[in-house]
Amino acid sequence: MSSSANNWEWIVIAAYGAVLSTYNAWAARKKDRRQVKVTANLGFLSYGNRVSETMLNLTASNPGHRPVTLVSTGFSLPNKQQMVLFTPEGTTQLPCELMEGKHCTHWISAREVADQLRKSGFSGKVKVRGFYRDAVDEKHFSKPFKFDLNSSYNA
Repeated sequence: MSSSANNWEWIVIAAYGAVLSTYNAWAARKKDRRQVKVTANLGFLSYGNRVSETMLNLTASNPGHRPVTLVSTGFSLPNKQQMVLFTPEGTTQLPCELMEGKHCTHWISAREVADQLRKSGFSGKVKVRGFYRDAVDEKHFSKPFKFDLNSSYNA
C-alpha cells in the first residue's frame, strides 16, 4: 500500500473523530440547556356541549431534560412592546415548574386582545409572537402569528 493511501486513511479517521466529538459536545450542551417550545394559535374552549368565544391560546412544552420554571406569558408586538397577561387563565397558575415532557396552556379572549391592540394604535393584520418568560429571565417565543383585527371573531 502506498504512503498517500495510508495518509488518506488517517485523514478520514481524524475527520470522523472530529465530527463525532463535535456532535457529542453539542448533544451534551443541548441536554443541559433549558428548552421550552411555545406555540400560539386561535381556538375554542369546550364546556360539555357548549363552546366558548374565540380564544388566543399560548402553549409551552418542555422537550428538554431539565425542569423550567415559567413566571409569565404574553405577546410580543411589532413595535417591540409587550402585552403581558397578568392573571392568565389556563391549565396551571404562573409561576409553575414545567417538568420534562410536560406542557401548559394559557388563553385569553381574542376580542380582548383585539380591543387592546386597537387602543394601542394597531389595525388590520398584526404580527404577534407568543412568549413565556422563565425564572432566569429568558424568553421563549412562538413563531410569528398574524392576528386579524378586522376578523369576525373580534367583533
